[in-house]
Amino acid sequence: HARARGIMRSPCVLLWSFASPRGGDGVRGRHPPRRPTTTRAVAPEKNERRFQFVRYGDTAPKTQGGRHTITCDGNVPGATLQLTHWTGNETPEDVYADTSTEIALNFIEQSGDDDDDDSFAKALVLNNHYDTDGVLSCYALLEPEFALKHKQIFIDAAESGDFGEFSSENGVKLDIALSSICDSVDDDELAYSMAFEKVKVLVEQLNEEKGEELWKEGYDQVLEAEKVFERGRAMLRRCENDARLVIVESKTEDGFLSPQAVHKRLKEIGADGTGENPALRVLRAMKDEGSAKYWYFYEKPSYGWVKKLQRRREIPDVDADILADNLSHRSNSSWSKGGRLGLSAICQMNEYTSISPDDMAKIVLEMEREKVFT
Repeated sequence: HARARGIMRSPCVLLWSFASPRGGDGVRGRHPPRRPTTTRAVAPEKNERRFQFVRYGDTAPKTQGGRHTITCDGNVPGATLQLTHWTGNETPEDVYADTSTEIALNFIEQSGDDDDDDSFAKALVLNNHYDTDGVLSCYALLEPEFALKHKQIFIDAAESGDFGEFSSENGVKLDIALSSICDSVDDDELAYSMAFEKVKVLVEQLNEEKGEELWKEGYDQVLEAEKVFERGRAMLRRCENDARLVIVESKTEDGFLSPQAVHKRLKEIGADGTGENPALRVLRAMKDEGSAKYWYFYEKPSYGWVKKLQRRREIPDVDADILADNLSHRSNSSWSKGGRLGLSAICQMNEYTSISPDDMAKIVLEMEREKVFT
């Protein structure tokens, strides 16, 4: 998964049930986090779901009395119900959406319409990794009334976290704040307990333009990347030979421009996932001013790692190892699998080259003509 941190060292013993968060925040090591309590969920009346963190790779825990389990975002094997967009999921079609958070919101909306079905009202909610989409999808099941009240910011934050999209200012800020909690500890289970304490406060503070200590630094980086475009130091354009390939040109000294800033530019030209002509690939060209040479990154759109999509255009896959090898031979330079965009990265150049962005675009179009740019 794009944000999965791997196998956890801590045992899977976190059981969480919700009342209004109170007490010390435990964020960034300022205070120790409160221990999870066992109190009844406040709303809706039937909901008594609890959360349990499961180590990555483990199966769903056995429950007493036939209690159902819901795996949310992370796909925990053996759960009664899947509410996830992960590859190979069996999420019900009638609630499926592009992010796990929106899936969870669809599920609780549907559950609220069926007063006679409370079979999952006491379910154990599971996840096996920490990221914004995971936190908010699980939180929605635990605190459905609050989540539905703030439905759009939940979805926007999940899209920022998993897809690097700029759906709204507050959505990006909430994603950055929740991500910063995980960055402050090396334990996903502990990060969940800290995040669950903070979600309500964070959302309410964003609406009041407060609480910037958790998101300001990261959000300033997004704004700075936007300014790089505005100053003309970076540009995003469609390739002349095939509009489905987008080229992002920037300067090495400005660093790797944030996906959210790139998404805003894609949206402006209708090349984002919901646009009229979505991009299938993104070629980043970072120019070194001293040598006038380029360093390249070749990527799917940032949502492109999800295999099944509802609102966005599904993106063709590629064998990145083979493509990197072919690009190395064709461009007489070294390429390798991966990059800086998680699972949406395809391959990257390992050295500077004098090949121009337009000429490199011709090469990647040639390499992927049969399966992508048909």
